[in-house]
Amino acid sequence: FFAVFNGEAEVRRLLGVPEHLQLIGALALGWPLEDSTNNPSAQRGVSATRHRRGSAEIIHRQNW
Repeated sequence: FFAVFNGEAEVRRLLGVPEHLQLIGALALGWPLEDSTNNPSAQRGVSATRHRRGSAEIIHRQNW
């Protein structure tokens, strides 16, 4: 998740976000193009070792 400080109009246009909704951030999903084991600059950060809550605890559907 990252905040959208610059390029808000372009993000709205590309993702089809209606003007009446406040855009507070975006979530990027994907994978690296290169094998991270051979790329020292793509090593996992310290936060990657933190305990993560399960999807049932963080994804809300239809209500909070």
